Amino acid sequence: MIHVKPCTTQRSSELRERTGTGISIILAVVGRTAYLDPMARIALTVLGIILAVWLVFGFVIPALFATLKFLFMIAVIAFIVVAVITVVGKLSR
Repeated sequence: MIHVKPCTTQRSSELRERTGTGISIILAVVGRTAYLDPMARIALTVLGIILAVWLVFGFVIPALFATLKFLFMIAVIAFIVVAVITVVGKLSR
């Protein structure tokens, strides 16, 4: 029979102990290590970069093209109105 017990130490002599009924395994509990904060910062930075790229390609660029297309259509309509008014004004003389 195997017993599993949590432990906060990581010494190899305390990780395994023999009992009369079977083998007990003492697991080391992972706590705050020297690598936790830098790894979390790197992972969140990468996630932030991916989110920023997704926002740029998913929202900003299409919105920019939609705005430019809208302004181009307004300019074409204004050009047609000015051209029609100019032609009607010259033909009425």
